[in-house]
Amino acid sequence: MDFDAVADELYGRPREEFIRRRNALAAEAADAKLAARIKALRKPTLAAWLVNRLARERPDDLAELTRLGEQLRAAHEELAGERLRTLSVGRREAVDALTLATREIGRNAGLGVSDVVADQVHDTLQAALAGGDAAELVVAGRLATALDPSDAQQWLTAGTMPPERPRPEPRGQPRPSRSTENTDELRRRREERERVEREAETARERRDTAAETLAEARTRAREATDEVNTLRAKLVKAQRYEKLARNAVRAAQLELGTAEREAENAERALRRHERPPSE
Repeated sequence: MDFDAVADELYGRPREEFIRRRNALAAEAADAKLAARIKALRKPTLAAWLVNRLARERPDDLAELTRLGEQLRAAHEELAGERLRTLSVGRREAVDALTLATREIGRNAGLGVSDVVADQVHDTLQAALAGGDAAELVVAGRLATALDPSDAQQWLTAGTMPPERPRPEPRGQPRPSRSTENTDELRRRREERERVEREAETARERRDTAAETLAEARTRAREATDEVNTLRAKLVKAQRYEKLARNAVRAAQLELGTAEREAENAERALRRHERPPSE
């Protein structure tokens, strides 16, 4: 079992299946370390899930968005004012179009996408325009939460990064590789992030379990209410039949009484006719 394949599968599934499937895959993991990594994967928020679906359903459009971001940064570095203005218009149009596309994805999945969620999607796409790790996370479709364009480091806790791929060197000063960055600081931040993620995931699991329990209880309550209503309808029908039957019994009793009296009268008349004439 490969962790990246598991992450790709989970973040591509319907949100309501995430927890159960993740726990099942963690239980199937070959070793405890892999199981812990899988267990730490967080259920995506609705906005994050919509962007993840966008990455799978319209990957070319997202790739074009990241290329547009590269062009914008290059135009900014070159102080190409006219080109920058043209690209800025294209950026707004692209982000608006993709945000609208996620509303359609939500509708197709039977989900309502509120303006708040749409704004979170919009912000996430804006963050992807900045390039770097945020863009990789968006294109990979592994978001757990929406991104904030003003937080350049949010990608550290917003999802699960895909395997590192070679990147072209940006214009100007070469970008330091991750291997030359402060290793101790990165390790400390990663460990802190993992600790916070574990605590948050534990809380989310309790919340999700409670929500599922509540949903199941509500379903059982609705089923019980339906059963009660069905039984009540049957009771009303049975009571109506009982009333009709009792009325029929009373009518039959009256008819029987009348018939018995008529029979007695007939018997008396018959006996009178059978009596021999008086001598």
